Amino acid sequence: MAEEQAGILADQSAQGAVGELRIGLPPIVAGRFLSRAMARFIRENPNCVVEMRMGLFHELRTMLERGQVDIVLGPQSLADPSDSLDFKPLIDDRVGILCRTNHPLTVRHQVMASDPEAQVWLAHSRGSLLRQQTEAAMIASGVKSMHIVCETASIRSVLEIIAESDLITTMPRATTASYLDSKLVFLDFDHPQFHRPLGSIGRAGSPSNPIEDRFLSTLA
Repeated sequence: MAEEQAGILADQSAQGAVGELRIGLPPIVAGRFLSRAMARFIRENPNCVVEMRMGLFHELRTMLERGQVDIVLGPQSLADPSDSLDFKPLIDDRVGILCRTNHPLTVRHQVMASDPEAQVWLAHSRGSLLRQQTEAAMIASGVKSMHIVCETASIRSVLEIIAESDLITTMPRATTASYLDSKLVFLDFDHPQFHRPLGSIGRAGSPSNPIEDRFLSTLA
């Protein structure tokens, strides 16, 4: 009986139906974007244990390099091939400028670079990839300066403050979509620098992990 049970467990492990998966996540990815898929994965794989660890990009990279997580779900810019990291794309989580629904900029026929330059900004914390990408995209768009009056690492604070003020910010469109109720909207303003592929990042040469494959198929 013990041999039979061991054989069953071995088969389940090979199929990814039993075992442990440790995932590193930026805060926005760990929110509503992932919660439904995670609930489904746990429901369909009751013998799997998932550990979710959140952090900013340098923290996630450190977790991955030290073997504290198996994969990171994050933007492609985290996966530098020179650091022996592999990237598997999932979605294009393009960045956009977010504001409240009745913000004065929402009635503009076309939003120009001078418009965000004249606004008051809520910025993401320094050192975050989103902050770096925002600043690079604004410069490339012709925005010479950003009037920042608030900085935060809290995604919840960003959404609540933007919904109740005239401040503007940037957020990834796909992972923020579920938060866009009647109070929030993305402006019709784009630039190639807003491109932000989101996917699974792992250590190059790591052995195949059936649990990881099964989990990623849930997100597809």
